Amino acid sequence: MLIFSKTKKNLLLILFIISIFVNLILSYFCYQFKTQTPVNNDSFPSKIKIATALPTVQSFLEGSVKNYLKEYHNIDLEVNYLPLKFEKTDELLANKEVDAKFDAHVHHLNIANKRLNDKLTFVQAGYLAKFGLFAKQDSNLGSLGKLKQFKIDKPTQKIKIFMSDDNFQRSLSLYLLQQLGIIKQKEEITIPPEKFFELKPDFFKNTPDYPEIKYETVVDLASIKPSFESEKEPCLCLQYPTLMGNISNLPFGIVGMLAKPASLDDPIYSYTISLVSRKDNENSKIIQILQKVLKQETIIKEAQTGLFKDNYYMIPSQEIDNLSQEIKVKYLGKTHSESRST
Repeated sequence: MLIFSKTKKNLLLILFIISIFVNLILSYFCYQFKTQTPVNNDSFPSKIKIATALPTVQSFLEGSVKNYLKEYHNIDLEVNYLPLKFEKTDELLANKEVDAKFDAHVHHLNIANKRLNDKLTFVQAGYLAKFGLFAKQDSNLGSLGKLKQFKIDKPTQKIKIFMSDDNFQRSLSLYLLQQLGIIKQKEEITIPPEKFFELKPDFFKNTPDYPEIKYETVVDLASIKPSFESEKEPCLCLQYPTLMGNISNLPFGIVGMLAKPASLDDPIYSYTISLVSRKDNENSKIIQILQKVLKQETIIKEAQTGLFKDNYYMIPSQEIDNLSQEIKVKYLGKTHSESRST
């Protein structure tokens, strides 16, 4: 009887261990099934609507993002593309005609909220758009070396440079000219970090190797390219390549591009194109799904090989949360347009 009792106990122990092992295997495969199988849940939205004014974002959303949402969440994506109509995409979102917008940096958002009763909010960082100094293809100004030669050949002639009169874009423009060595800060001028977005041409002077600059400001970013193209005098323009065309086949010479910052706390990263929602839906399932999808490694990698891959620096997946938090804490609601500050 004792031997039988021992055998029975051993058998029960073995059965117990096998039961645990089988449950673990079943749990694993259930988890895999849930994470890899498209979601079909009535509580999930059937469609997400996003507005954008940028062709880069339109291409990105209508490609890998749209496919991913359909395959893994069974959600349709509708992209409302309004070329360069940034204020219109603000209004569509504020009026609840779309769920989110993806075409602006936090400074544009702060300005938009002034006229939209603070309805919108920053959600998540996407990509840092490249920014450059451009020359006409048939001009002799298409490189830093050619600009130096122009100064030698025509030492008294000025070069007109078109840029936006918006203080955020003007500051970015002057920063790039300084980075390229075309201008430098005047010795008697001190620029504290909090004044980075209020740079003015008067803070700088030309370096001796380059022609003197005649700044020509225009009302908005969309007006820079036509003004630049129609100008008869020697000229350059400071602009995002996306608003000039696709950088891989631009009909313009690239004098120089803004270097990608080494640190996430660099103020240049505040210009990151980001996902924006309304304050009343920022914690909704729609926005949570978009955040999750836009952080996927596969989505980011596909954007880095897409049609406009040379127009931007994608934010790596592991850096998105940290950068988003940096932008929210430092800049959301804390910067303003000079024209609206009086």
